[in-house]
Amino acid sequence: MDRHAAAVRESLTAQGWAIDTAVLAGYGKSVAAATPMGRARPDPAGMDWSRASWFQVRLIAVCALAVEHGAA
Repeated sequence: MDRHAAAVRESLTAQGWAIDTAVLAGYGKSVAAATPMGRARPDPAGMDWSRASWFQVRLIAVCALAVEHGAA
């Protein structure tokens, strides 16, 4: 997940964005919109996190960055 968080951080700062909760919410929304249409989102309580998809880990990284930057 650290690599995903670093990639998000680098992507946003390369575009000149300050990392804050509003920017991270927008980034998370764009990641969520990129999920394949018609694919059901898994129930977090019942999924095997050792087999999490790129999309799931990227969203977790966005959430971790939001907490790191004051969204608690």
